[in-house]
Amino acid sequence: MGRAAEWLEGAVEGTDVFPNDAEFESGDDRHVRVTWPVRDSREQRRNAPLVVVIDPGLIDRWDGASAREQNRIFDRAVEILDANLANYDPNGRVGVPAAFQIHLEESGF
Repeated sequence: MGRAAEWLEGAVEGTDVFPNDAEFESGDDRHVRVTWPVRDSREQRRNAPLVVVIDPGLIDRWDGASAREQNRIFDRAVEILDANLANYDPNGRVGVPAAFQIHLEESGF
């Protein structure tokens, strides 16, 4: 698991942002694909493509922050994820050309 995936998993730990069985897969140093099983009609499959794009500067800022600031950053990340996921349908089509993306940029914190 890459740095961004580990960071995202830590940020959402103990929250209900993603299902408990969600998996975080690194794409590159910024992209994390989040997957979990969903029920579609009578079959079980993966959720519609979802990628969280994380600014490496945000992770660097979190690394160098006090525990209080780290908690604030995690709380803000959860707030942004929740707001964006309101527009996401995990039961949507799997074979789409582009994933639903959520951006976590340092400037938003």
